Amino acid sequence: MTTSITGRDLETARDDVIQALGVHFASDDISLDELDRRLTLAFRAQNLAELTAVLDDLPVLPAFARGPMRVSREHVLTSNDVPPRGIVGAFMGGTSRTGPWFVPRHIKAVAVMGGVELDMRNARFAPGVTEIEVFALMGGVDVIVPHGVRVEAIGFAVMGGFDATAGDVSGGGPDQPVIRLSGFVALGGASARHKTPSNKALAKFEKRLTAVRARIRGDR
Repeated sequence: MTTSITGRDLETARDDVIQALGVHFASDDISLDELDRRLTLAFRAQNLAELTAVLDDLPVLPAFARGPMRVSREHVLTSNDVPPRGIVGAFMGGTSRTGPWFVPRHIKAVAVMGGVELDMRNARFAPGVTEIEVFALMGGVDVIVPHGVRVEAIGFAVMGGFDATAGDVSGGGPDQPVIRLSGFVALGGASARHKTPSNKALAKFEKRLTAVRARIRGDR
């Protein structure tokens, strides 16, 4: 992974890595125990190579990208491992898909006076394009994507909107996942976004950061 820590002094780079770990934790990319372990490694790192290794198996964050971003390899499956098609819908209610799951190559998401949430942060993708075809009438479809996945939004909206605030236009290699959001929205919306870190998660990160820093200083 190439990040902005390359070519910087060690302490500035250490601060960058710690900040990145905070974003990953608040985005649910890593657990609290894993945060503790990586913070310890970051504080004990003696050179830039050791610091880079702390983030090596995590998705590249936009602020750290140099060249195409990429999703963690463990998120990507072979084409034969994922179902070709799937459908999810909500009528005057809500439907949510979250946690670890295999994302079908083509998903049809229907929301009529209701909402559909597809949380893909812990999902696994086929290489290349994953199609999400939306039909929303007085409802909405919300897609939460992991960092490093390219997103395209090419839908049509009447008194509503298609909103893609996640993804990276440079993309990656031909095997890197791409989410293509398309379809029709009327009096509603479809969005593809990264999860916004909550104040609660950020406060928990700051508390753990303080504890790890104090522990490391006590060991010296």
